[in-house]
Amino acid sequence: MDDFYLDCDDILATEKSVKCRANRTLPRMGYLIGLSAQAELPEQSVVEMPFWKAKHLSSGKHAPFSIILPGMYRPKFLNVALAEPAVFPMTKALPQFYQFVIHIFPLFPDLSIDLRETIARIYRGRVRMITGYAYNDNSVLKPTHLDNWETKMFQIGRSGHLALLNTCFRQF
Repeated sequence: MDDFYLDCDDILATEKSVKCRANRTLPRMGYLIGLSAQAELPEQSVVEMPFWKAKHLSSGKHAPFSIILPGMYRPKFLNVALAEPAVFPMTKALPQFYQFVIHIFPLFPDLSIDLRETIARIYRGRVRMITGYAYNDNSVLKPTHLDNWETKMFQIGRSGHLALLNTCFRQF
């Protein structure tokens, strides 16, 4: 993906607020934590800002902020999702869960391979679940606990299944 091009899903995913820690004392930035505009933002202060802004303010050699990994991507949270991916309410975690992973993981190269593999296993489990829902003739409505990307995948699977059934029944 081109670093300078964002589609609508990427824009929605990067709008999510993330917590950032100040790497040094920042003059006239106290307003970020409710102080006056002239006050300093103390070192190690935690502030929230949209991910797209935090990404740029945390890059470079002398970055003023560093992004704190959101709780939904920490091992404790992911282990709960991995235990039963089919019933995990992904929309409560983040409507753009997978799109946000694509943007946030490059910023944390020290994350263990296990954590990345856990997200891949959650993804595979949920794909199986969505495929089951899409090909189930008794299920007319889509499940409510899908994130935005999963909803699109369900709709594509459902329309493909219905088209296949239409074709099969027309021949007989």
